[in-house]
Order: sequence, then structure tokens, then C-alpha cells
Amino acid sequence: MNQIRFVLRGILLLFLLVTVPAEAFDKNTPLHPGGSGQKEGETALPDTALITLKASLHSPLFAEFPMATVNGEPIRLKDLAEVLASSHEERAEKGHAAKIDYSELLKRLVNIKLILQEASRMGFDELPEVKEMVDVYSKKALREQLLATRLKSLEPDKDEVEKVYREMVKEWKIRSVLFEEEEDAQRMAETIKAGKSFEEMVDAVLADKTAKGGEQGAFVKPKDLLPQIAEAAEKMEPGAVSPVIKIETGKGLWGYTLFKLLETGYPEDPEAREGAYQEVLGRKKTKVLKEYANSLFKKNAKVNWKLLSGLNYEAKSVAVQKLSKDKRTVATIKGGKPITVGELTEALTKNFYHGVKLAVEGKRVNEIKVPTLEALLEKRLFMREALREGIDKTGEYKRAVREYRDSVIFGLFVQKVVLPDIKVNDEEIEKYYRENIKEFSSPAMLKIRGLSFVKREYAESAIEKLRKGTDFGWLMSNAEGQAEKDAGDLLSFDGRLLTVSSLPDAVRKSVEGVQPGEVRLHESNEGHAYALLVQQVVPPKPEPLAAVRSSIYKKLFDEKLKGVMEEWAEKLLKSSVVKRYFVQ
Repeated sequence: MNQIRFVLRGILLLFLLVTVPAEAFDKNTPLHPGGSGQKEGETALPDTALITLKASLHSPLFAEFPMATVNGEPIRLKDLAEVLASSHEERAEKGHAAKIDYSELLKRLVNIKLILQEASRMGFDELPEVKEMVDVYSKKALREQLLATRLKSLEPDKDEVEKVYREMVKEWKIRSVLFEEEEDAQRMAETIKAGKSFEEMVDAVLADKTAKGGEQGAFVKPKDLLPQIAEAAEKMEPGAVSPVIKIETGKGLWGYTLFKLLETGYPEDPEAREGAYQEVLGRKKTKVLKEYANSLFKKNAKVNWKLLSGLNYEAKSVAVQKLSKDKRTVATIKGGKPITVGELTEALTKNFYHGVKLAVEGKRVNEIKVPTLEALLEKRLFMREALREGIDKTGEYKRAVREYRDSVIFGLFVQKVVLPDIKVNDEEIEKYYRENIKEFSSPAMLKIRGLSFVKREYAESAIEKLRKGTDFGWLMSNAEGQAEKDAGDLLSFDGRLLTVSSLPDAVRKSVEGVQPGEVRLHESNEGHAYALLVQQVVPPKPEPLAAVRSSIYKKLFDEKLKGVMEEWAEKLLKSSVVKRYFVQ
């Protein structure tokens, strides 16, 4: 699990890795080979005709175009496009504007290449754990890309999407009454059946106080209604009246109700419509893949059902450990390796996190024999088909495996070479906390009520009255010279708590150092004057160190990691030949 965690961290670092200083690259001539690490005696190409090439970033025609070389290994235009996509995702998550610095992105790629080359020189690519992880991933990628070809251009049925969508957004408008006595509710129901309108009966039972409610509510979602109400409404058409329904919860009986379904609505909801689309598409994908798997089973696999049914993993006389070494064939695959009882047993044991012994005692093993065997057959059959179709020879597959392999190597390099040198002690954490206490404090807040006036003198008069004890509410109703409430440029101070940082700069200056109960004058650039009564002052309150220790640790750790990676990149750059062919 630790290795997997660091692999994922490595993948992240591939795109967040700090870059070496810009001056390390040759900037003198566009499209001219050069840069740090050029060996003595090596010169740029003489008398080369320099050109400016306009190439589409995502065009397959230019995908292999070299943007730079690192010790002879190229960084291509498609590599730049990929890291650009990751950069966009990073900025979108942080809410940053998508400002693109192609030179910076290229430096990231150079750093990645330098680290990977160093990791390979150190033998990371030959580690058994790396080879094992890459082997597992490569097989998985083969199967996934095979299945992706079967799902390409698949579209869900439009009518089915619409049906699911309407069910997702459906809402009802109802009118109901609630009785304490069942007899009263039944009497109203019978009267309605006899011809009286629901509305007339509602007025009558409300008038004689045998029932409560009767209001016509807004639209409500089925999930927001009591289950028994939603169940009844599901079977009704608009205009229909429900039977008497007993209303109760775990806390006791509420009473008896009747309701009329006034209207069924289907509001437009783009998010729900996308959800319906994905749900129906998912069902279709599952169906297509199941049919595909079944067709492969019929053509290429044969199960020894007699042997399989006779395998009783829950019998006391059966030792699972013994069966894990059983060489009998439980399924054959045309042109492939058969599946033995031992392999099936090993796969079964992996299904139980707490061990197969407890599962055997709980009688939970036999029930998953068939699904487990089917999963094993699927993997083998899909692998066989993927190889038969040559997916392992495609550029997309090779690129996916290469990128995964790089991420594994990079992650292990960080884990084994970089992280051991990074330590964060308590003194550093406490120092950072003291020096950045504002970062860990709740914001200062003010509760302000304000009156706006068309002239300064009116505001000053109001302030004087407030200081002498005049009630704010009376003054708001009677003070002369107040600005019209619908003026579009007025500031609002209605007594709600406001963070000081959210106030306009000019207002912050007007209330600086204010105390509770104090009145201040504020004049706006728009020509209005305000009498501001500060009712409450909430000073910033720092969180205790114990509550923020882990976040400070992570911040300091990441900063040190960034520094160490920067040192590695600079050191490797000095002993490398990096040539750049791109100028922004």
C-alpha cells in the first residue's frame, strides 16, 4: 500500500514539480539548439536557416515534433500538450485563470526527464517491484483498451434518457388536510366519493376544526415527502384525491390525512439531465460488455461444471490451503492456459479482506465460486482477444504503459532517495505558527446597522441623536434626509455580522478601531453619507496549535520537498546536455 501511495504521489509530482531557473536555458536564438550542459567543443549547427513554424498543439501531424532533447531523448509537442491539459485541470481546481506559460511547461517536462533518467541510472527500472507493478498494469491496460473499442461511439437511447430524467426531476404540488381521528378522515373521503369537491370539504373541516392544514404548498420532490405519501402520489394523476393515509413515524402516531394531487412538474435541470444520460449510457455499456463476454465464453471457453459444483469450500473436511495446490482443470480456454482448482481457490481467498477462514465459517465462499471463475475467464479471454487484435502494438497502449512505468519509477525515486532527507520538527512547526498566526485565526467581524443620507449634515445630525440615546428603529422611521431605499449605489448595513476583510476599503477605514456601541460617519464616493452604529465587535481568534499542526506539517514538508527536488533538478542539469528548440 505504501508503494501505491508513493506512486500516486509521483504522478502528481510529475506535473507539479518545480522548474529549474530560466537562465539555465539558452534563449539567444529561436529554434536554435543550445542550453546548459553543452560539452566543450560541441557547437550549434553552423549557418542553419532558422524558421518559425506554426504548429497546432493537438494536431497529430505535429505530435512527434521535438520541442527539446535531454541527453538525446526528445520531448515532443504531444508531451507539451499533455502537461498543458494537466495544468488546466490544476488551475481549474484552484479557480485560477488559465494563463499559459509554454516555456514554464517545457521546463517541467525537462525536469521530469532529468529525474527519470537519473532514476534509471540508479537501477530503479530494474527493480522487481517495478517490473511486477508494470506487468499488472500492462495487462489491465490491454483489457481496458480492448473494451474501449467495443464501447466507442456508443450512445444511449434518447427515450430512455428522457424517461429516467423525468423520474429524477419529478415533483408534485399537493393540498392536504390532517385529522386526529380516523373516523373524521373517512367521513371526508366518503363525502368526496359521493360528489362533493375536495376544496369544499377542506373548507368545511377547517371551519369546524376537525382537521388542520389545507394550504396549497409549493412543488416538492418525492424524497422530501413521507414514504407513504410519496407511494400514494406515485399512483395518482393530477386532480385525483388520495385514500385516507395513516401518518406515523418512529416517534409515534401523527394522525390521518387526505391529499389532492394538484400538479406534476418536470423542471429543467441540466445537471440531472446529464446524470440521466450517464446512467442510461452506463447500463448500455454494461449490457454490451456482458454480451461481448458471453460471446467469447461460448466460442472459446469450456467449464467443468461437475467439478465446479463438487467443490465444497465450506465442508469441514475440506482444507482451503490444500485446494489452493489442486492442479485439476476447472475451465479450459481455446488456445490458452487452462484454469485450475488451485488458481480458482487463490482468486476466491482474495475476495475476503479478513481472511477466508471467517468466510468459510460464515458460509460465504461457495456462493461466489461461479462469479469468481467468470471473472478469471473474462481476464484471460479479454487478454487473448486484445493480443489477437494487436492492441499491444498500438501507440496509445505503448504510451499508457510507458507513462505508468515512468510514474512508478518517479514515485519510488521520491520515496527512496528524496523523502529520507526531509524532516520537519516541532520547533519549525511552532515557529511557523507564531509567525503566521493570522493564517490560523478566524476573521475579525462587525455587526453594523446603518442609515444612509443624501447629505453629510443629515448623517451628522443622526449620529448626534444616536450618541444621545435615540432609538435606532425610531430614527430609521423618522430621520429626515434619508436616501431612497431603491438607489442602486447604496451600501447595505442591516445588522448581520460581516467580516472586516469583506468591507470596502473606505468603510474599513471609517470603522477602524471602533468599539461596540460606537457610531461612525462614512462618506461614499457616490455622494451618500452614512451613520454607522456598530453593535458588536468580534476580534480574530486563533485556532490552537494542536488543531492546525498537521496542516502546518504538510505545508512545511511540501516546501522542503520542493526545495530538494529543485536541488536535484539543478544538479542534474549541470551534468546534462539539454537542447531547446522552442521559443515562446
